[in-house]
Amino acid sequence: MEPSPFQLEIGEISLAAKNRLIAKDNFKESGRFRATLNAGPGLAAAQTEYQVRYGNITAADVQNGALVLKTTSLVPLRSSGTARAALSAGLPTAARGGEAPEVYTDAFGASFGALFSIPVKATGASTAFADKRTYQGNSTFSGKEMFGDLLFSARVHAAALQGYETFTLGLTDVGARRPAGKLSVRRDRITLEAVSMKDGQWPWQEIILDQVDLTRLRGISDVRLTFMVNAEGRMSGLAEVTSSSGVRRFKLNGAGPQAILDPTYDKYAASIFVEILPKPRIAQVTPKEITRKALLLQRGAVTLQITGVGFGPDTRVELIPAGQGAAPVVADRVRIAPHNGSLEATFQMRGTPANSYSVRLTTAGQTTLAENALSLR
Repeated sequence: MEPSPFQLEIGEISLAAKNRLIAKDNFKESGRFRATLNAGPGLAAAQTEYQVRYGNITAADVQNGALVLKTTSLVPLRSSGTARAALSAGLPTAARGGEAPEVYTDAFGASFGALFSIPVKATGASTAFADKRTYQGNSTFSGKEMFGDLLFSARVHAAALQGYETFTLGLTDVGARRPAGKLSVRRDRITLEAVSMKDGQWPWQEIILDQVDLTRLRGISDVRLTFMVNAEGRMSGLAEVTSSSGVRRFKLNGAGPQAILDPTYDKYAASIFVEILPKPRIAQVTPKEITRKALLLQRGAVTLQITGVGFGPDTRVELIPAGQGAAPVVADRVRIAPHNGSLEATFQMRGTPANSYSVRLTTAGQTTLAENALSLR
């Protein structure tokens, strides 16, 4: 599994609650990855390091007024089910020396990502989980402490969003090690989401509360996201999008009980998460063979199941006939599974079919090919 090309610039971060600025960073000082904390009236401001929960983010990534995240800033992420599928399909896994493959359980399938949390106090005791990972007490807080006009904001240079990388800010449930609620942007949309876990089982479920379609906006240069939580725990969001046609502002609202976070919970953290898909790769195509009689009975319709990694929302699937000069057959329907690692493609074969076909898959400008993946007899 290899990451797609990636670079993302974060220009500013701020966190406020109950009419008080908690932390702010505009990354003006190159080589410093520390937030400025507002300790309160009459107290001196303090500079405190962010907590990188996973990823390779360092002070060297702060350059010329931005936190610049690149492919090397990210680490492999897999849900446990996706990891098993990748192993059985012969896809490589991430490992450290002679250790077992490093697997992070998340809801997005095979991907690459990094996550860091914003400090809310200068000091705090660390707490260890059973697997020896820790979380820092200076970045965690309770709903009672912070809910009530909680405003968590960040500005991202959106021209860097070329593929299906996702920039997310929101609240992490540190105790359960999953998001609690979040506001995300990728090149085609902005979403406000709640996250729930059924009976404590992985992967968690993401519930879209509201979304904004960005496909009609051209030349997007910057996006400012603001994730908000009121005193009752209800989530909402604001987005300010700068494009070639000017500045557009959007309000995203969370309705119903799913949009409410528990104000009594005491292990929240304000976190930023960046995720990209790997370069697309086909691991398996089924069926590998169909008969011409079956094709005739199906009136030329062929449906293939394709597994692999990196299947983005714009995935185009083609059958490439063996031999010279024949035109590819483009799938007229593609359905992608939620974890971006499998899809179903339906083709309509017309005329006299070739004896064999390769499968070509294209997403976010990247192409992969499975040669001689389908034969007719």
